[in-house]
Amino acid sequence: MNKKRNNIPSKYYELDLEGYAMSERHRARLARAVKNSMPILAYVLSCPAYDSVSEGDAFQVLSGGVPTMTNQHLNGLNPLLDLLVGDGADIQVVTMLADIEAHNEHLVDKYAKGDSDIYQRFCDDSVSKIASVYTEEYSTRNVCFRSSSFLREFEDDKKLNSCSKFLSLRNDYKKILLLRYALDRKFYHKVLNVVRESIKDSDYIREYSNAAQGVTGEHVEREITTMSEYLALGRLIGDTSCQPLVVVHASSNTYLLNEGVTYDTEGKPTNQASIPLLIRDRKAA
Repeated sequence: MNKKRNNIPSKYYELDLEGYAMSERHRARLARAVKNSMPILAYVLSCPAYDSVSEGDAFQVLSGGVPTMTNQHLNGLNPLLDLLVGDGADIQVVTMLADIEAHNEHLVDKYAKGDSDIYQRFCDDSVSKIASVYTEEYSTRNVCFRSSSFLREFEDDKKLNSCSKFLSLRNDYKKILLLRYALDRKFYHKVLNVVRESIKDSDYIREYSNAAQGVTGEHVEREITTMSEYLALGRLIGDTSCQPLVVVHASSNTYLLNEGVTYDTEGKPTNQASIPLLIRDRKAA
C-alpha cells in the first residue's frame, strides 16, 4: 500500500537516490508537479570533458567526449526519473555543459594554448557527442533528451549580435558581488573562508599551481566569478514555465542556484519558488 504524507505518496520520500540527496520539500514539489500535470524540465549540469592522460592524473587534457560528470549525473538521475515517468510525468532532460569556462583565462591557457575558440570547439564537440550517445536511449524511455550548454541554452537572438544571456547576467552579478566584497565585512570574510578551504583541496591545488601561495586576489576574483555563475544559472533556470529540476555536484556554492531564483540582482525577493536540487554527495564513488 502506498501511504501518503501531506498528500504526497510516501514512495517520493522513501526513494533511494544512490549517492545523491534531495530534500523532502523538493521531493514533494516534484510529486505535486506530476499530480498537476505540470511538465518537468531537468537540467543536468557538468564541467567540460577533462580526461586523465594516465592513471592517477586528473584534469590533464580537455577532450570533445562525454564528461565523466555527465555520465555520473545521468546515472544518478535514473531512480528519480523512473519514478516520475512511471507516474506519468511529462519530462525533458537537458544536459548543460559549462562552456562558460571558455571565458576562464587560466583554463583556456592550460587546455587550449590561450585560444578560447579552440576551447569552445572542444565544448561544442562534447555537446554533440552527448547527444549522439544519449538521445536514442532516452527516447526509448519516453523522455525527451537534449544536449546543450550554459552559453547556448540561454543565448540571445543572434540577429541582435548580443552575448549570451547567461554571460551578461553573470557579469551583472559579478559587479554586485565585487562591490559587496569591498563594503560588506561579513561577506568579505565568508568569501575568504571559502577560498581558504578551496586552496587546501587536492583537485584545486592540481588545477591551480599558485594555490600554495595562499589566498591571493586572483583566488578571490575566481571565487566571486564562480558564485556569480551559480546565481545567473539559477535565475535563468528559474524563469522556465515548467517545473525545473537541477542535477548538480555538491560544492560551497550549490546553494546559490536558489539564491539566484529567489532574489534578483538588486537583492530583492522575486517571489519565485526554489528549484528542486538533486545533489551528488562529495563522497560518492
